[in-house]
Amino acid sequence: MSDDRLSRIENHLPQLIDMVAQNNRAIDELRRHMDEIGERMDKLERRMDDIGDRMDKLEQRLDSESMLNARRHLETMQKFRHVNADISYLDEQVARNE
Repeated sequence: MSDDRLSRIENHLPQLIDMVAQNNRAIDELRRHMDEIGERMDKLERRMDDIGDRMDKLEQRLDSESMLNARRHLETMQKFRHVNADISYLDEQVARNE
């Protein structure tokens, strides 16, 4: 190799070393950002799991309320049937007495 070429390579070495150092710093910063994003995603996943649990509980509650409302509806309809039967009976009694 010629001395001139060797000299140019030696002159570029500090620049190359600086470029590698900058690259390492950029990679470290990128790693930190990725770690932060990972932590945020973990928190978000936990929140979503909590929301899913709450939704499951609400769904169970809605199911039990629906069943309770259906039972109450049947009870109310039975009471109305009895009331209608009583009204019919009273109408018959009134018609007999007239």
